[in-house]
Amino acid sequence: MTKLTIKDEGDVRRIRLSNPERHNAFDDGLVSDLHDAFQDVGEADAIRVVVLASEGPSFSAGADLAWMRRMADAGRDENIADAQALSAMLSAVRDCPKPVIARVQGAAYGGGVGLVAACDLAYALPSARFALTEVRLGLLPAVIAPFLLGKMGPGSVRALGITGASIDAARASDLGLVHSVVDEDGLDLAINATIDRIRRAAPGAIAAWKALLQQLPGHDDPATLTAEAIADRRASAEGVAGMQAFFERTPPPWSPPRD
Repeated sequence: MTKLTIKDEGDVRRIRLSNPERHNAFDDGLVSDLHDAFQDVGEADAIRVVVLASEGPSFSAGADLAWMRRMADAGRDENIADAQALSAMLSAVRDCPKPVIARVQGAAYGGGVGLVAACDLAYALPSARFALTEVRLGLLPAVIAPFLLGKMGPGSVRALGITGASIDAARASDLGLVHSVVDEDGLDLAINATIDRIRRAAPGAIAAWKALLQQLPGHDDPATLTAEAIADRRASAEGVAGMQAFFERTPPPWSPPRD
Protein backbone atom coordinates (compact mmCIF):
# COMPACT_ATOMS: atom_id res chain seq x y z
CA MET A 1 0.00 0.00 0.00
CA THR A 2 1.46 3.35 -1.05
CA LYS A 3 2.19 5.92 1.64
CA LEU A 4 2.18 8.78 -0.85
CA THR A 5 -0.63 10.89 -2.21
CA ILE A 6 0.11 12.53 -5.56
CA LYS A 7 -2.14 15.17 -7.07
CA ASP A 8 -1.71 17.62 -9.93
CA GLU A 9 -3.20 21.09 -9.65
CA GLY A 10 -2.58 22.64 -13.04
CA ASP A 11 1.19 22.94 -13.42
CA VAL A 12 1.88 22.09 -9.74
CA ARG A 13 2.40 18.52 -8.57
CA ARG A 14 1.70 17.99 -4.88
CA ILE A 15 3.39 14.97 -3.34
CA ARG A 16 2.27 14.21 0.20
CA LEU A 17 3.61 11.72 2.72
CA SER A 18 0.46 9.97 3.88
CA ASN A 19 1.30 7.84 6.91
CA PRO A 20 0.49 10.15 9.83
CA GLU A 21 -0.06 7.29 12.28
CA ARG A 22 3.67 6.53 12.03
CA HIS A 23 4.67 10.19 11.75
CA ASN A 24 5.51 9.68 8.05
CA ALA A 25 8.59 7.67 8.99
CA PHE A 26 10.68 6.11 6.22
CA ASP A 27 10.73 2.45 5.33
CA ASP A 28 12.00 0.80 2.19
CA GLY A 29 8.57 1.04 0.54
CA LEU A 30 8.25 4.79 1.09
CA VAL A 31 11.84 5.35 -0.04
CA SER A 32 11.11 3.46 -3.26
CA ASP A 33 7.83 5.31 -3.83
CA LEU A 34 9.45 8.72 -3.32
CA HIS A 35 12.28 7.82 -5.68
CA ASP A 36 9.83 6.78 -8.40
CA ALA A 37 7.61 9.82 -7.83
CA PHE A 38 10.48 12.25 -8.36
CA GLN A 39 11.84 10.36 -11.33
CA ASP A 40 8.37 10.56 -12.86
CA VAL A 41 7.76 14.26 -12.21
CA GLY A 42 11.12 15.14 -13.69
CA GLU A 43 9.84 13.84 -17.03
CA ALA A 44 6.41 15.53 -16.82
CA ASP A 45 6.62 18.50 -19.19
CA ALA A 46 3.35 20.03 -17.98
CA ILE A 47 4.56 20.33 -14.37
CA ARG A 48 6.45 23.47 -13.39
CA VAL A 49 6.79 23.06 -9.60
CA VAL A 50 6.65 20.27 -7.01
CA VAL A 51 5.38 20.81 -3.46
CA LEU A 52 6.38 18.11 -0.97
CA ALA A 53 4.23 18.01 2.16
CA SER A 54 2.95 15.53 4.73
CA GLU A 55 -0.20 14.63 6.61
CA GLY A 56 -0.57 14.79 10.36
CA PRO A 57 1.44 16.47 13.12
CA SER A 58 4.92 15.52 11.81
CA PHE A 59 6.71 16.13 8.54
CA SER A 60 8.78 12.96 8.96
CA ALA A 61 10.18 11.31 12.07
CA GLY A 62 13.00 9.67 10.10
CA ALA A 63 13.39 5.91 9.94
CA ASP A 64 10.45 3.66 10.80
CA LEU A 65 11.13 1.60 13.93
CA ALA A 66 10.20 -1.72 12.34
CA TRP A 67 12.48 -0.94 9.39
CA MET A 68 15.32 -0.04 11.77
CA ARG A 69 14.80 -3.28 13.69
CA ARG A 70 14.87 -5.33 10.49
CA MET A 71 18.02 -3.63 9.22
CA ALA A 72 19.72 -4.12 12.58
CA ASP A 73 19.38 -7.87 12.00
CA ALA A 74 20.50 -7.68 8.35
CA GLY A 75 23.99 -8.29 7.03
CA ARG A 76 26.46 -5.65 5.92
CA ASP A 77 25.73 -6.04 2.21
CA GLU A 78 21.99 -5.63 2.76
CA ASN A 79 22.59 -2.56 4.91
CA ILE A 80 24.78 -1.02 2.21
CA ALA A 81 22.12 -1.66 -0.44
CA ASP A 82 19.46 -0.19 1.83
CA ALA A 83 21.52 2.95 2.45
CA GLN A 84 22.21 3.32 -1.26
CA ALA A 85 18.47 3.22 -1.96
CA LEU A 86 17.92 6.07 0.51
CA SER A 87 20.73 8.06 -1.11
CA ALA A 88 19.25 7.47 -4.56
CA MET A 89 15.86 8.72 -3.38
CA LEU A 90 17.32 11.90 -1.88
CA SER A 91 19.34 12.44 -5.07
CA ALA A 92 16.16 12.09 -7.13
CA VAL A 93 14.58 14.86 -5.05
CA ARG A 94 17.62 17.14 -5.19
CA ASP A 95 18.32 16.54 -8.88
CA CYS A 96 14.72 16.85 -10.04
CA PRO A 97 14.76 19.40 -12.89
CA LYS A 98 11.64 21.03 -11.43
CA PRO A 99 11.86 23.30 -8.39
CA VAL A 100 10.92 21.35 -5.25
CA ILE A 101 9.36 23.17 -2.29
CA ALA A 102 9.05 21.49 1.11
CA ARG A 103 6.13 22.40 3.35
CA VAL A 104 7.27 21.50 6.87
CA GLN A 105 5.32 21.16 10.10
CA GLY A 106 6.07 19.38 13.35
CA ALA A 107 9.03 17.04 13.64
CA ALA A 108 11.61 16.50 10.94
CA TYR A 109 14.15 14.12 12.44
CA GLY A 110 17.03 12.13 10.98
CA GLY A 111 16.17 11.22 7.41
CA GLY A 112 13.34 13.75 7.53
CA VAL A 113 15.96 16.50 7.86
CA GLY A 114 17.75 15.00 4.88
CA LEU A 115 14.53 15.12 2.86
CA VAL A 116 14.08 18.82 3.69
CA ALA A 117 17.70 19.47 2.72
CA ALA A 118 17.23 17.73 -0.63
CA CYS A 119 14.47 20.20 -1.57
CA ASP A 120 15.30 23.51 -3.23
CA LEU A 121 13.22 25.59 -0.84
CA ALA A 122 11.65 24.82 2.53
CA TYR A 123 8.84 26.77 4.18
CA ALA A 124 8.22 25.83 7.80
CA LEU A 125 5.79 26.60 10.58
CA PRO A 126 7.40 28.25 13.64
CA SER A 127 6.61 25.10 15.64
CA ALA A 128 8.64 22.81 13.32
CA ARG A 129 11.59 21.03 14.94
CA PHE A 130 14.69 19.53 13.35
CA ALA A 131 17.17 17.07 14.86
CA LEU A 132 19.83 14.55 13.88
CA THR A 133 19.18 12.01 16.61
CA GLU A 134 21.14 9.10 15.14
CA VAL A 135 24.08 9.44 17.54
CA ARG A 136 21.77 8.75 20.46
CA LEU A 137 21.22 5.29 18.97
CA GLY A 138 24.89 4.64 18.32
CA LEU A 139 24.41 5.45 14.63
CA LEU A 140 25.25 8.44 12.45
CA PRO A 141 23.46 10.49 9.78
CA ALA A 142 25.87 9.30 7.12
CA VAL A 143 23.64 9.00 4.07
CA ILE A 144 22.04 12.41 4.50
CA ALA A 145 25.34 14.20 5.23
CA PRO A 146 26.03 15.29 1.61
CA PHE A 147 22.55 16.80 1.38
CA LEU A 148 22.92 18.62 4.71
CA LEU A 149 26.27 20.05 3.60
CA GLY A 150 24.57 21.34 0.46
CA LYS A 151 22.40 23.59 2.63
CA MET A 152 24.27 24.26 5.86
CA GLY A 153 27.86 25.01 6.74
CA PRO A 154 30.07 22.11 7.87
CA GLY A 155 30.39 23.51 11.38
CA SER A 156 26.63 23.49 11.88
CA VAL A 157 26.24 20.01 10.42
CA ARG A 158 29.06 18.74 12.64
CA ALA A 159 27.51 20.21 15.79
CA LEU A 160 23.99 18.95 15.06
CA GLY A 161 25.30 15.47 14.32
CA ILE A 162 27.42 15.34 17.48
CA THR A 163 24.85 16.63 19.95
CA GLY A 164 21.61 15.28 18.48
CA ALA A 165 20.10 18.58 19.65
CA SER A 166 16.71 19.71 18.40
CA ILE A 167 16.49 23.16 16.78
CA ASP A 168 13.44 25.21 15.97
CA ALA A 169 12.44 26.56 12.57
CA ALA A 170 13.96 29.99 13.22
CA ARG A 171 17.36 28.45 13.96
CA ALA A 172 17.02 26.15 10.94
CA SER A 173 16.41 29.24 8.84
CA ASP A 174 19.50 30.95 10.27
CA LEU A 175 21.56 27.89 9.30
CA GLY A 176 20.18 27.75 5.73
CA LEU A 177 18.13 24.58 6.00
CA VAL A 178 14.81 26.46 5.88
CA HIS A 179 14.11 29.24 3.39
CA SER A 180 11.33 30.95 5.33
CA VAL A 181 9.38 30.56 8.59
CA VAL A 182 5.70 31.45 8.24
CA ASP A 183 2.74 31.10 10.58
CA GLU A 184 -0.06 28.69 9.76
CA ASP A 185 -2.37 31.31 8.29
CA GLY A 186 0.29 32.48 5.86
CA LEU A 187 2.24 29.31 5.03
CA ASP A 188 0.34 28.23 1.94
CA LEU A 189 0.00 31.83 0.78
CA ALA A 190 3.79 32.19 0.94
CA ILE A 191 4.32 28.95 -0.97
CA ASN A 192 1.81 29.97 -3.63
CA ALA A 193 3.49 33.36 -4.00
CA THR A 194 6.79 31.57 -4.63
CA ILE A 195 5.10 29.31 -7.18
CA ASP A 196 3.87 32.41 -9.00
CA ARG A 197 7.42 33.78 -9.11
CA ILE A 198 8.73 30.47 -10.42
CA ARG A 199 6.15 30.56 -13.23
CA ARG A 200 7.86 33.71 -14.53
CA ALA A 201 11.18 31.87 -14.84
CA ALA A 202 12.07 29.70 -17.82
CA PRO A 203 11.73 26.02 -16.86
CA GLY A 204 14.75 24.98 -18.90
CA ALA A 205 16.87 27.69 -17.32
CA ILE A 206 15.85 26.51 -13.85
CA ALA A 207 16.78 22.93 -14.72
CA ALA A 208 20.13 24.06 -16.16
CA TRP A 209 20.85 26.19 -13.07
CA LYS A 210 20.16 23.28 -10.74
CA ALA A 211 22.37 20.98 -12.82
CA LEU A 212 25.19 23.54 -12.89
CA LEU A 213 25.17 23.89 -9.11
CA GLN A 214 25.63 20.14 -8.80
CA GLN A 215 28.56 20.14 -11.20
CA LEU A 216 30.48 23.07 -9.71
CA PRO A 217 31.79 21.68 -6.37
CA GLY A 218 35.17 20.11 -6.98
CA HIS A 219 35.12 20.79 -10.72
CA ASP A 220 38.67 21.16 -12.07
CA ASP A 221 37.80 24.05 -14.43
CA PRO A 222 34.82 26.03 -13.11
CA ALA A 223 35.59 29.04 -15.31
CA THR A 224 35.16 26.99 -18.48
CA LEU A 225 32.14 25.13 -17.10
CA THR A 226 30.28 28.34 -16.26
CA ALA A 227 31.30 30.10 -19.51
CA GLU A 228 29.96 27.19 -21.53
CA ALA A 229 26.78 27.12 -19.46
CA ILE A 230 25.89 30.76 -20.18
CA ALA A 231 26.89 30.44 -23.83
CA ASP A 232 24.61 27.45 -24.24
CA ARG A 233 21.71 29.26 -22.58
CA ARG A 234 22.14 32.36 -24.73
CA ALA A 235 21.89 30.20 -27.83
CA SER A 236 18.98 28.10 -26.52
CA ALA A 237 15.40 28.57 -27.68
CA GLU A 238 14.47 29.85 -24.23
CA GLY A 239 17.39 32.26 -24.14
CA VAL A 240 16.55 33.70 -27.55
CA ALA A 241 12.84 33.99 -26.71
CA GLY A 242 13.52 35.50 -23.30
CA MET A 243 15.86 38.19 -24.61
CA GLN A 244 13.50 39.00 -27.47
CA ALA A 245 10.61 39.39 -25.03
CA PHE A 246 12.74 41.58 -22.80
CA PHE A 247 13.66 43.98 -25.59
CA GLU A 248 10.10 44.02 -26.92
CA ARG A 249 8.69 44.46 -23.41
CA THR A 250 6.35 41.51 -23.77
CA PRO A 251 5.96 38.44 -21.53
CA PRO A 252 8.13 35.46 -22.56
CA PRO A 253 6.24 32.38 -23.73
CA TRP A 254 6.56 30.51 -20.40
CA SER A 255 5.31 33.39 -18.26
CA PRO A 256 1.68 34.02 -17.29
CA PRO A 257 0.14 37.06 -19.01
CA ARG A 258 0.55 40.33 -17.19
CA ASP A 259 -2.46 41.67 -15.34
